Amino acid sequence: PLAPVSSASEYAFVLSDDGQNATRHGTAIASALPASGRGRQVVAVVPWSKLSWHSASLPPGLATGQRRQQARLRAALDGLLEEQLLDDPGQLHLALAPDAAAGSRCWIAACDKAWLRSHLQALENARLPVDRIAPEISPHSEPTAWTVGDADSPWLLATGLDGIPGIAMLPLRGEGMALGALLQSLPEDTTIQAEPATAPFAEELGRPMALIPAAQRALAASASGWDLAQFELDQGRQSRMRRQALSSWQGFWRAGEWRAA
Repeated sequence: PLAPVSSASEYAFVLSDDGQNATRHGTAIASALPASGRGRQVVAVVPWSKLSWHSASLPPGLATGQRRQQARLRAALDGLLEEQLLDDPGQLHLALAPDAAAGSRCWIAACDKAWLRSHLQALENARLPVDRIAPEISPHSEPTAWTVGDADSPWLLATGLDGIPGIAMLPLRGEGMALGALLQSLPEDTTIQAEPATAPFAEELGRPMALIPAAQRALAASASGWDLAQFELDQGRQSRMRRQALSSWQGFWRAGEWRAA
């Protein structure tokens, strides 16, 4: 939920046996969400509107994968992003891209720390501890576009565009000039991934369109390489090993050659 946690907070959920197709989806308060069960992975998906994206070059010699170096790495990120962030870095949760490496440029996601932690705690209290945190939409190198929201507040999101870093976000109402400039940066053969409620707006953009329900987009997000559970939300080596083993097994089981069996 976009709002701060409360007893009435409703969570959109998707269940999948293979990570690719939804077997069930809906909304429920935390205590009424389906139990996770053995062998299942619980992935929390952070809505696109709650994240900001920043690019920075990591200093050489900075260890990005060592838990004991986390405090040093976080302090370095605070310094690198100080000019880019609108909020106090101490109020934000930061997370590095999966391919982040010392001495190279990478994407860094930022969101409100108190908001994220409160919802993670609500799920923990409901006996649904989160194994991984994924962004709903993340920057890609290939041009990709989505229409999201509803009929009253439709948005166009695009990434992988020349001259437009990160994710461009524009409302589809009242942004004629800006929208035209964004569409010119988008290759003509780019397929717009549209939620059903925003399909009429996507059709007006004059590009190929594919209907992608929110549940399917959440599944795609859960399959990405991103994990925002870093720094103070890092669950430790043992938990990471369990998640990696489970992901490897699920990846093996989903492989095409085993699907018929």
